[in-house]
Amino acid sequence: MIFFLRKTFFLTLTEFKGYIILLYKALSIYEKVLIFSIGSLLILLFAIGLMTPPNTWDSMTYHMARVMHWIQNQSVDHYPSHIIRQHYQPPFAEYIILHLQLLSGTDQWANLVQWSFLIGILISVSLLGKELGTNRTTQIVSMFLAITLPLAILEGNSTQNDLVSSFWVLTCVYFILQLRKLSSFVLAAICTGLALSIAVFTKSTSYLWLFPFCFWMGFYLLFIQKQFRYVISLITILLISILLINTGHFYRNHKIYGHILGGTSQERASYVNASHTLPKLTSNVIRNIDLHLRTPFYYWNRSIRLATLKIHHWLGLTMHDPDITYFSSGNLPFYESWRDFDESASGNFFHFLLLIFTCFAFLKYKNDLFSSNRIAYLYLGSCIITFFLFCIYLRWQEWHVRLHLPLFLLFMPLCAIIISQRKAINTSVIIVLLFFALLCILFNNNKPIIPNNYNQYYTIYRKSYKELYNKQSHQYQKIGNYISSLGVNKVGLILGINDGDYLFWIFLQDASKSQITIKHINIENPSKVLESTAFIPDCIISTKNDTDTIIVRNEVYSKVKDIVPAHIYKLIK
Repeated sequence: MIFFLRKTFFLTLTEFKGYIILLYKALSIYEKVLIFSIGSLLILLFAIGLMTPPNTWDSMTYHMARVMHWIQNQSVDHYPSHIIRQHYQPPFAEYIILHLQLLSGTDQWANLVQWSFLIGILISVSLLGKELGTNRTTQIVSMFLAITLPLAILEGNSTQNDLVSSFWVLTCVYFILQLRKLSSFVLAAICTGLALSIAVFTKSTSYLWLFPFCFWMGFYLLFIQKQFRYVISLITILLISILLINTGHFYRNHKIYGHILGGTSQERASYVNASHTLPKLTSNVIRNIDLHLRTPFYYWNRSIRLATLKIHHWLGLTMHDPDITYFSSGNLPFYESWRDFDESASGNFFHFLLLIFTCFAFLKYKNDLFSSNRIAYLYLGSCIITFFLFCIYLRWQEWHVRLHLPLFLLFMPLCAIIISQRKAINTSVIIVLLFFALLCILFNNNKPIIPNNYNQYYTIYRKSYKELYNKQSHQYQKIGNYISSLGVNKVGLILGINDGDYLFWIFLQDASKSQITIKHINIENPSKVLESTAFIPDCIISTKNDTDTIIVRNEVYSKVKDIVPAHIYKLIK
């Protein structure tokens, strides 16, 4: 951020104020409207994020849960867990949340991590537009297009990590473009290495998004500029940066799972395509595109589904080919419904149409645009290659819309170039996107201001902070109160791989009258080697076992209570 703002960073407050006033006066009315819209969306997201707790289910299972384990253990080392995503998923975003939680003693600031990086994304998108030769107005348009992405809005006050990851991907691409200027090559290379390293330290899919850009710049330096030593220097800096920042996490993963990316071999294989034929690639491309074509209109969705079925029939494939489909997506009602305002599954319908329009416009006007802006075509080609690389490597899953976010953000400067030159559609596009962005804020499934089909009576102003964690918060509160009534201070958890670990932490700590220790027990994955035989829980909360007794380290626990979604066992002394 200091690098981006280096020209104004050392200004005095008075000088900075004067700079802002001059900049504001230089803006046109159109630019002021766009900036006002961007600012309004950011303020709304900030207010909602501050008023509501983290409540995305992924956060309940591992994003926030791992933070609680780290705080209790006073270490970020791996610990015994039924949910191995708490181990192998890159931890950068959660490290920031960890520091905020330690400093504040609450999770109230956790949602604002993504919000802060959303602001960074707007700066990065604008700078990418500048590198592609756009003027000030087009850069502001690209910022507007970025912030109105439904996934950006829905995740803008959540504890997912896609916006954090996207910021580092965009920042890395910006510095990759800076590498063309050999006079500042060393600084740009170091910044590229740091951005790349933190990107993969946040989300592993960053490797896929950034590889084509790195390859392109390496090719440019080696064969166009004939700078072999610069290529060697760049590769060295990138490798050193990745190892410097990621070695700790790689080591912890390898120590438990035998692989630097972590997870069991079955878990890793479940994400990667098992077959790479042309028909199966075509299937993945079509299904990934379809995720952004769903609308609230049933007959449209049905038409898309029937068309996709016909294409798959012609390819000789099923819609859920196990070689190219994530295992837990196989039984989903594919294409049947629109995932309305869901931060894990809502597509970017209008932005996708704009993206397709942009690609065709660049092809149609290639004679005019290519001669004046070749870098934009190379950038466009890299974006398209990243998408195909994504489809070649990863099995399709219902939640890929989240993983597509960096790609859409990379496309926004290009989209801004096209719509800024088409005044007839410019205003209409801005109005439609702003309207839908407001709908995303108002009807967000996890933080609704207005009830929707998913939350008919559940809104942020009708519920308390604790109630907003989950629709079953009252049940977890009952569990916490009951455990507190037992007078115990050591609790063992036996959970499924997708259970709400964090919810137990929140409500057990809230109800407990003294310090309480919570640990996973009876582990059945490689992290079982980390279990301490010295830890004998006073009681056990299990979402898996429904037997009358449980034996843990030769100690017998008898079931004393059933409170959905768990069974409670107490040590027989």
